[in-house]
Amino acid sequence: MNYEDQIAKLSAQLSELLEAPIIAFSNLHPLDLPINSGIYHIFETSKFSDTIYFGETDNLRTRIYQNHLMGNSQASTLKKKLVNSGKFPDADTVITYLRNECGLQYICFPEKTKKMRLEHFVIDLLAPSNND
Repeated sequence: MNYEDQIAKLSAQLSELLEAPIIAFSNLHPLDLPINSGIYHIFETSKFSDTIYFGETDNLRTRIYQNHLMGNSQASTLKKKLVNSGKFPDADTVITYLRNECGLQYICFPEKTKKMRLEHFVIDLLAPSNND
């Protein structure tokens, strides 16, 4: 597959993610998320185009709910970056921010290598403020 085909395929996968249903953190419960492998997009609901974090995981429920939302700064790269930015004094304040201001989208995506390619493509393209 040539690079144009690769870019077209990655772009189609990104479009699929960005067309996925939006889930507000304010209404999020663990059972709302599958235990499947996938990719996810976290953003401020007032600024849909402003991605604050994009990630891939082997378990969407654990990563999004237990780590990013309810976990501490050691369990969540997103939470650690938000606290270290000085914008939030602690992990509890980040939970409030996520619950009140943020939403997420995800798609299940089983293939590890392809999932990682898409993650790198999206991070380079969208430059989320809290990804490396």
